[in-house]
Amino acid sequence: MKVGLFAKCDWANLGYTLSECLSLNGFQSKMHALYKHAYNYEKYGEIHTLKSMVEQMEKYDIIQFMHSGEGVLFNAKFTFNGKFKCFPIVHDFIINHPNKTYVIFHGGTVYRGNHDKINNIKIIKDRIHKTIIQTADLLGLSDKKEEWILANVDTSSISPSKTNNAKKIFAHYPSNPRKKNSDFIEKHMNEMLINPIFTSRFDFICSRNNISHNDHLKRIAKSDIYIEHQCYRLNGGRYGEFGVTALEAAAMGKIVITCSSAMEKYNRDYGECPLFISNCQKEFIDTINHIMQMTDEEISENQKLTRAWVCQHHSYNSIANRLINFYSSV
Repeated sequence: MKVGLFAKCDWANLGYTLSECLSLNGFQSKMHALYKHAYNYEKYGEIHTLKSMVEQMEKYDIIQFMHSGEGVLFNAKFTFNGKFKCFPIVHDFIINHPNKTYVIFHGGTVYRGNHDKINNIKIIKDRIHKTIIQTADLLGLSDKKEEWILANVDTSSISPSKTNNAKKIFAHYPSNPRKKNSDFIEKHMNEMLINPIFTSRFDFICSRNNISHNDHLKRIAKSDIYIEHQCYRLNGGRYGEFGVTALEAAAMGKIVITCSSAMEKYNRDYGECPLFISNCQKEFIDTINHIMQMTDEEISENQKLTRAWVCQHHSYNSIANRLINFYSSV
């Protein structure tokens, strides 16, 4: 079976890693994008014009539109609050090839704030067979059958990184400070580290500089505890599920602090999750206090649990199996 993945830009390089995990499991699969991501990933999908991208679709049995199909199935002119005016793109290829299997992948702000418009774009409404949802806060927004498939991470190339820091380091490196609630994180971390008991054992490092993906991984590797985000609502709507950065930090064997309102469902559908989840100010402060009161041995044991979890549930093989089962049911 041949699977082609298509997007305007492959956010978090997710489409590429999905195509890689499919390729390693016997599928012919490639990621295609209109332009390269600003984070300068070392490996990424093929870059095309829209015309040549559509021509590539001829090669595949399953055509999967990543990131809601923005830029490929429709263009969007955004307003200040994340809403957009929609301009559908009509593709004769898709209209004239009804026997191909078309799948759409939703994950992120565009779909969160505009799912009604996207669901009702004619080419999506008429041609899409099934929907993949990445984060649990988007479940229930599609009018088609949904499959919950979270991101994967290359646990073979991202390995545990031991640190020899004099103090255990909490780190936070946001790609988008507003969406990660970085002001909140910095404020509370700095306030808690005033306590001399904690200051003697812990430090906090935060940088809002956007650097290459490879350099970003290197700075995470130097930490012991990674805070992904603490944003609980966005543009007035439900928000706050862990993403690719949390998985990358987990693959390095870091304790990870993040948000999720779907742990019960996650534990049922995937398995027990060792991430430290906090969904409000009190939970965040309690979580930091709890970690700061751990012994070095307890921190090390939690780091090992995090690494084992991501290898079991979010490795290339694990997510590939979920995708293959999903494609087989289309």
